[in-house]
Amino acid sequence: MGQMLAGVTTHLHDHQIALATNIVIFIKAFVTLEGMGHNLDPVFHMTTDALPLPTACCESVTSCG
Repeated sequence: MGQMLAGVTTHLHDHQIALATNIVIFIKAFVTLEGMGHNLDPVFHMTTDALPLPTACCESVTSCG
């Protein structure tokens, strides 16, 4: 996922397409966290390991009524 996001930002930069600053910071944070996760645990996959969090948040929002 991190490599894909880095590739997308490279292509956007090559074609002089601007992204909102908060999106760029999010992408950099995601790539950094994924890299740190791989250094600590080579089988770490950020998207798989983090998926329960947004799933639980969405379930709690929809169950509130």
